[in-house]
Amino acid sequence: MASVTADNPVTLLQVQASGPSTAGPDPQALFEEARRRRRRRQWWICLISAGVLMVTTVAVAVVWSSGQPPRSSIKSSSTDSATSPLPAEMVVWTDHFQVEVVSSRDGHRIRTLASSVAENRGNPTLSASRSHIVYFDNAFNQAGVPSERIMSVPLSGGSLTAVARGRNPAVSPNGLFLAYISDSDLAFTAQAILVRDLRTGSTRQFVGQSPEVDLRSLSWSPDSRSLSFTAVPPWQPGQTPKAVSWILDTQGPSNLLSASRPIPLRSGITWAGYRTSTQGMGVVNQQGGTELVGLDPRTGRVVKHLGLLRETLATANGYDGTEGTVVSDPSGRYLILAANGTGSGRLYRFTVGAAVPARVTDRVLRAAWVP
Repeated sequence: MASVTADNPVTLLQVQASGPSTAGPDPQALFEEARRRRRRRQWWICLISAGVLMVTTVAVAVVWSSGQPPRSSIKSSSTDSATSPLPAEMVVWTDHFQVEVVSSRDGHRIRTLASSVAENRGNPTLSASRSHIVYFDNAFNQAGVPSERIMSVPLSGGSLTAVARGRNPAVSPNGLFLAYISDSDLAFTAQAILVRDLRTGSTRQFVGQSPEVDLRSLSWSPDSRSLSFTAVPPWQPGQTPKAVSWILDTQGPSNLLSASRPIPLRSGITWAGYRTSTQGMGVVNQQGGTELVGLDPRTGRVVKHLGLLRETLATANGYDGTEGTVVSDPSGRYLILAANGTGSGRLYRFTVGAAVPARVTDRVLRAAWVP
């Protein structure tokens, strides 16, 4: 049986199970070596810092006397501009099994869209389109038979419509496509990612190769062409499943493996979806908290520190990453953070560049921005 490791993530979409992860270098040895290097650099750092301080002081004095503001040598991202307006509303799934529209600022309920959602099982995913249609998945048992359905409802309220059999809906930023994962409750077949053209109703299907690999957590790129997703191998006694995140070219071949490439993340970082056209989001779990970082989706390299949440995120599965609990608005400036809270979930709004997240409301387990 093949083994799935970080060096060979392709096997995760090919085989039926993964083996134990490959052991890395001794952490204690790495720590001691790093400490020795820091000590050798301390004297030089002090000397260089003194020189930099002197040069900076002179430069600021010159700029001040000329009446011109200093220009930073690091260009700020346009997506972090303070001019990006905060979306006024969020759509949420509460711990009392309702889909609601709430205020993004204070969390007060504006209206209820659906009740008894995933009351028996499941953890719904929410997605709102630019045309103000809300999509969510509902896992239920009908006459003892498990089933998963994609539902839609107008943001203003109204009747529910069954869209398709499946789960994890994600509307593209341009509002033209709906992606979701096939319903595999009763079929021991490879799962597929489906992309429906909402204008014509035509659907493309990207089929995986192993019935035991679980697909999760769809996130569209801002150009509405690529989808990120996470593939989770089956749990086996004595082994830790190693999830791998991928990027799917929705205009590529219908074979999921052929149309996708893995995101090369370093150990300890999990992918949390797209933030901007050039940057994804990642999560680093720490003792007593969660660090949010910006990632280059091509290389997996950390390119920005986004912030720190002093709670753990409410992931549906300990092995599947954090998509769905960290959600960016279209500008990339505002993030939704769905945390575990005290037993029933806690919702935060985070502005990139701010010191701390703002607590919006409690008793919420999933949320999405309303464009």
